[in-house]
Amino acid sequence: MTCWTRPPSTPVTGTPNLRQPVRFESAVRALRDRGHRLYIEASPHPVLTIGTQETLDDAATGTAGEATAIGSLRRDDGGWTRFLASAAQAHTAGAPVDWPGFVARLTGRPKEQADPARRVDLPTYAFQHQRYWLDAHPAAVT
Repeated sequence: MTCWTRPPSTPVTGTPNLRQPVRFESAVRALRDRGHRLYIEASPHPVLTIGTQETLDDAATGTAGEATAIGSLRRDDGGWTRFLASAAQAHTAGAPVDWPGFVARLTGRPKEQADPARRVDLPTYAFQHQRYWLDAHPAAVT
């Protein structure tokens, strides 16, 4: 998310964030009020994600639907595995993700031949339930 305090074409001199408030919370609230429900922090170390989610939770009215803030990468956890996990998290929050495109990119096959969902058979036996808790015995009275 980019929050501009002036039009992007205006030249920036010095460090305006040191001279004027950033107003991050009010920007997040304004975006939520306009219907935005998914916030992705594209950063190698997302530090604003938690504050964004707290602001979204605080601003929730219960009638407008949930809003989610996620990070794209984590410190010492980059690469495709982390990126795919973040894409999956965005997908569960309602973002459209081109899974066949991901699989095609990773496998080098054409997108039409890239099937992201490999089907597996479920076990044919019933799930076994085994109890591991000890039975409670009344304490002996002496």
